[in-house]
Amino acid sequence: MITRVTLALLIVVACDVVCRAQSTIAAGSAPPETVEQALAQRGFRDDTSSLLAALRSTDQIARGLAASELAGQGNVASVEAIKSAFVRSDLAVPRFNIAQALLKLTQKQAQRC
Repeated sequence: MITRVTLALLIVVACDVVCRAQSTIAAGSAPPETVEQALAQRGFRDDTSSLLAALRSTDQIARGLAASELAGQGNVASVEAIKSAFVRSDLAVPRFNIAQALLKLTQKQAQRC
């Protein structure tokens, strides 16, 4: 269970990541239209086993995309794997996506209690 202090820390990190991301995103680059398309470009599907594999991959962008997709699916069972991906990521955008996914899923977990 994530404590309030941990949740607050995640929020602070997410805000920091957003600031850094804004300065590193290349202007004019057109991203794929969906998370599923972006994952497919990196060789991953949007099923749970493939998304968990993406979280373990060396591709940090894939990790962030997988975390976002798992959060969108409401997959609270993946929280520990997403935490591990967060610790292993140092690029701003994937780290932000992972932090955002953790916030969403931990809020969902808290609502269940």
